[in-house]
Amino acid sequence: MVDILQKWSPGVVLGLFCARILGEWLGPGGVIGAVLLALVCAVVGGVLLQKRPFSTTQPLLILTAYVIYPAYDPWLAGLVAGVTAVAWATGHWSLVTGYWSLVTGRWYGWPLGTGFFLLYWRTLAPGLLPADNGEFQLVAAQLGVAHPPGFSLYTLLAHVAALLPLGASPAYRVNLLSALIASLTLVVVYAAIHRLTHRHLAAMTGTIALGGATTFWAQATTANIRSL
Repeated sequence: MVDILQKWSPGVVLGLFCARILGEWLGPGGVIGAVLLALVCAVVGGVLLQKRPFSTTQPLLILTAYVIYPAYDPWLAGLVAGVTAVAWATGHWSLVTGYWSLVTGRWYGWPLGTGFFLLYWRTLAPGLLPADNGEFQLVAAQLGVAHPPGFSLYTLLAHVAALLPLGASPAYRVNLLSALIASLTLVVVYAAIHRLTHRHLAAMTGTIALGGATTFWAQATTANIRSL
């Protein structure tokens, strides 16, 4: 299954990205036309790139950021395309490839991370928060600038989260982003400990200790940059 995803996903993502750009450029064409365009481009992209090594096509997965973005934004589309082009051209994708291997090589951390995500979701702050937390929620909703140093990456991610059709308010959705990031952090922690010790018990103990710590738990249920 993983081999199939690695073989086809970069080309499919590239096709969907091109379909979205083309559809936005051509204007409204109906739901059926948009679906057909997306299917054709996805199939063509997958067929053209499925024989190439995943290590060379992996940067194309960055394009997913705009494929799933819920609003029309040419500036963001250009930014995502530019970042993808730089990653492809420079050939410096080995760092990310190594990181991905680290995470997927010890897949036992994923069920644990999912369990903690459900825990954080059930204990998530329900709405607008005071102090810096509220500032991050407001900045995310308006795509503004937070206090120095600005936290640009977090702001972009939180802005995307705020636009998703989940929960009752943008404030809640930004809180939910913290839960997701914290859970993914625990997956990485599990993989790192297992790689160092080669023991699942040690990895599980360390991950549970961090995920259940009150400080980490609090950061995972409120809008803030620390989990990231």
